[in-house]
Amino acid sequence: MKNKIHAIAVLWMAISTSLLAENQPVSLSLMEAEKIALERDLIIQSQLAQKKAMIEMSVSADSWADPEFKIGALAVPVDSFDLQQEQMTQLVIGYKQMLPRGDSAEINSRKWLAKAELVAANKSQRESMLKKMVRKAWLKVYLKEAEQRIIKTNAELFKQLVTVSQSQYVAGRKKRQDVLQAEVEYSLMQDRLEKVQAEKEVSRAALAQWVGDDKSMLALDTSTDFLTELMLSQQQLSGNGLIKHPVLSQRDADVAVAEHDVSLANEKNSTRWGFDITYGMRQGNNPLMAGGGERPDFLSVMAVVSVPVFTSNKQDRDVIASKQLLLAKQYQRQDELRALNSRLQQVKARWYKTIDRIARYEEKVLPQVKQNASAAMSAYQSGVGSFIALTRARVSELTAQLSHIKLTVEKASVLTEIRYLLGEEK
Repeated sequence: MKNKIHAIAVLWMAISTSLLAENQPVSLSLMEAEKIALERDLIIQSQLAQKKAMIEMSVSADSWADPEFKIGALAVPVDSFDLQQEQMTQLVIGYKQMLPRGDSAEINSRKWLAKAELVAANKSQRESMLKKMVRKAWLKVYLKEAEQRIIKTNAELFKQLVTVSQSQYVAGRKKRQDVLQAEVEYSLMQDRLEKVQAEKEVSRAALAQWVGDDKSMLALDTSTDFLTELMLSQQQLSGNGLIKHPVLSQRDADVAVAEHDVSLANEKNSTRWGFDITYGMRQGNNPLMAGGGERPDFLSVMAVVSVPVFTSNKQDRDVIASKQLLLAKQYQRQDELRALNSRLQQVKARWYKTIDRIARYEEKVLPQVKQNASAAMSAYQSGVGSFIALTRARVSELTAQLSHIKLTVEKASVLTEIRYLLGEEK
C-alpha cells in the first residue's frame, strides 16, 4: 500500500513539473519583452501612487481651514479667584472660522488636478521611453545572435577551405602558404565568433535591466516578423504627429499648473472673511436686579476680515511673478516642440537612407558577392585562381552579409525612434 501511495505521489509530482514547464516561456518576443518591462517598472508604479495622492490632495484643497476653538476664564479676580465675586467674570467658550480667500480653494483644487495630469503625462512619457529602450536592447541581442549565425556559417566555409587547400597541397598543385593562409583565416573566424559571443552577453545583460535576469537569457522569438509589428503606414511616416508626444503633454500640464498659479495670485487681492462666536457663562447672582436673580450669560458674534491694503510690494508682485513663470512654461513648450520636430526630421532622413541601402544590398551587393565567391572558388579549384583572391571573396561575402543584417536592425531601430517621436506609444 505504501509503495502505491509513493508511486502515485511521484507520478503527480512529475505531471505537475511537466505542466509548470509547459507554462514557462521558452522564448522571448519583442512584444513580450515590452509587456514584462512595463509590468516590473517601479517608476511607473511610483507615478501611479503620485497621481492618486494628488487627486486626494485636490479634495483636501477644496475644503475650509480647520476651525479654532477657545475655552477659558475671563476677568477672574486675582485676590480670591472666586468666579462669583465679580460681574465681569465669565467662563468662555468660542468658535472661530476663517473662510477661503475668494475662489482660492476651488482654484487650488483644480491646480492639484492639473498636477495629477502632469504625473499622468510623466507616466506616458516613461512608458514610451521604456518601450523604446526595451526594443533597442532586444534588437541588440537579436543583432548579435544573427551575426553569430552568419559567422558560424562562414567559419564552416573557411574550415572547408583549409581541407581544400590541404588536398591541393598534397596533390602538388598548391603551395604550403595557401594552407597556412586558410588556417589563419579560419582562426580569425573563430576569434570573430568569440568577440560576438562576448558582445551578445553584454547585450543580454543590458536587456536584463528591463525584463529580469531569467527572461533575458531566453532565446529570442523571431517566429513573428517584428519589423511588421513596428512598421508604420506611409501616412503616418509622411505626417507630423508630434502633437501626440507625451513630452508635449507634460509641457501642456506644466502650463495648466502655471495658469492656476496666476489665478491664485490674483485671489490674494480678494478680501478674506471669517467669523468669531463666543459664549460667556457667568456665575452668582446680580445684586442690582430685583430679587437678586442670576447673572445673564453673554454672547459675542464678530466678523473677521482680512483686507489687502499695501499690495504694491506684495500681492501685485506675486501676480507679476506668476505671469512671468507662466510665460516661461509656454516658451519651454515651444522649444520642446522645435527640438522634437528637428529630431523627427533627422530620423526620417535616416529612415529613407536605410531603406535605400537595404534595397541596394538585396538587389545588387548580396547577389554580386555570392557570385564572386562562387567564381573564386571554381577558379581556385581549377588551378587558375589564387588563394588570396578566394579568401578576399569569402571575406567580402561575410562583410556584406553582416552589413545587411546590421541595416535590417537599423531599420527596426529607426522605426522604434519614429514611433516614439510620433507619440503613438500607449
